[in-house]
Amino acid sequence: MRGVRDSDRGGGTVLAIAMVVAATLTLGLVGYFLSTVRASREVIAIAEDAALAASQYSLDVGADGACRHAQSLVESNGARMVSCARTVSEYRVLIEFEGRSAHAFAGPKKPLG
Repeated sequence: MRGVRDSDRGGGTVLAIAMVVAATLTLGLVGYFLSTVRASREVIAIAEDAALAASQYSLDVGADGACRHAQSLVESNGARMVSCARTVSEYRVLIEFEGRSAHAFAGPKKPLG
């Protein structure tokens, strides 16, 4: 080719490969970030559901067994309940799921009795 030095040959190929590698790495990092966000939201949702289940169960049936009811919900989602406690006005739960943990609390509209 005229006007092209031998040292410049293949420069476009190297640039194209570098751009493909950079795009692949960027997409991989974005995918990893999105999966982390999804997992975090999932564990929070399970904890919130468990707290709400305990609170509602205590209204419908009574306080006895409310944490066991919440635990069955947590386990049905593949998670593990670390703790469940009743305070004066709410239930507090702490769960673990896929290496993450979350806590939530919920109480009924009327005081727990």
